[in-house]
Amino acid sequence: MNIVLTGSSGYVGSCLAHRLLKEGHGVWGIDKNPPRPSLKGIANYHHTRVDLSDLTPLRQACLALPDIDVGIHAAASQALQHPMELTEVVRDNCLGTANLLRVADEKSILHWIMLSSSGVYGQPQPVPVSENSPTHPHSAYGLSKLHAEELFRFYCQHHGMHAVVLRCDRVYGIGQQVPGLVQYLIQTLESYEDVELFSHGNIPYDPVYIDDVIVAVRLAIQHVTKQTLDVFNIGGGAPASSRELAETIKKRLKSSSNIIVRSYDNPSYSPTAVMNISRARSILGFSPGSLTANMDIMLKQ
Repeated sequence: MNIVLTGSSGYVGSCLAHRLLKEGHGVWGIDKNPPRPSLKGIANYHHTRVDLSDLTPLRQACLALPDIDVGIHAAASQALQHPMELTEVVRDNCLGTANLLRVADEKSILHWIMLSSSGVYGQPQPVPVSENSPTHPHSAYGLSKLHAEELFRFYCQHHGMHAVVLRCDRVYGIGQQVPGLVQYLIQTLESYEDVELFSHGNIPYDPVYIDDVIVAVRLAIQHVTKQTLDVFNIGGGAPASSRELAETIKKRLKSSSNIIVRSYDNPSYSPTAVMNISRARSILGFSPGSLTANMDIMLKQ
């Protein structure tokens, strides 16, 4: 299968590229950054350095592609600094998606998997949220992802495309650089430093392991032709409080660190909803591993 993959130099994108190449697929990566060193020189991997928000070079890159069976849109920018860098995030995630779909339509790349985010929901009640729950994002990233989803919906309705949108929740794994609770806990506990939690340690989380995200994408590829557009929540399937996560990871690491619980909120924390993944389980056959099992895999690496 020939697959075009945006965001191939990012964490999720590069992990996807490695797995797809291992399975014998041809992968054409598109990213504004150079290829990761681990992907250089691998047979059947082809990299084009281009910014999705720049239409002309993107069109040239896509028109030079061979016939493509499916596209995976994993490219995205996150506003990691406060205040939100709305203009940059909208340019990369909204304009970039619009440009991508425009040239994909010209190239007749009609089957797509889009990696979205639980951030599209904001913090609705009640939880866990299903795919038809209201979407009220409260971050620049969540807002941009919601608009990108709507662009896919438009092209599916008016240009004959088929797409599966995967709303992923807090991806973690070896090599993950984007700040997150699991990464913070592992790094702190491994260093035998004290862990600091906020809001009484009661903030709910349902992080999803990178290998489970890859499985979800593979299942979505099998499903993409069955519906014009379908949306699935992709989480770890076992919501837990921040304190429960800390205790689980501490036990697995055999760390002697203290877990300090604060009553006040973390002002830099942007909460997201805990998602119901029952549709992904029943329709895609998605079955994520447990946190403890995934921690064991990570420790072996």
